Amino acid sequence: MVYKPKENRWDAVGWEINYIGTAICVIDNVMYCYRRNKVIEWYDDEENCWKILKGLEELPKLPSGVTLVNYGGRIAGSWDTRTCFKMMIWWAEITLDKGLNEHEIYGKVEWCDVVLTVPRKL
Repeated sequence: MVYKPKENRWDAVGWEINYIGTAICVIDNVMYCYRRNKVIEWYDDEENCWKILKGLEELPKLPSGVTLVNYGGRIAGSWDTRTCFKMMIWWAEITLDKGLNEHEIYGKVEWCDVVLTVPRKL
């Protein structure tokens, strides 16, 4: 399913996001999605297709379990990584730029780091 904000309705687009491990947020009437394919995508409702958010080469490879939110017009993502002895909680902030072409959106990683490290009990 995909939400079409200009039409204020949900529409079926196929099976591609109907599984566990999907994180979605909406910013300025554009839906952004993180799925198990380890990339952030956005839905172009004029072309009716998902496109990869370009410019995120600085972002570390994301695990499953990522959460995306609209953070004042930016994408904020959080996730955790675990070892035998500790769990690290990460936070990333991504600004968005539509540029001159309305069918391309670029992201820029403004900040990405561990915000909390928690020891794990054995």
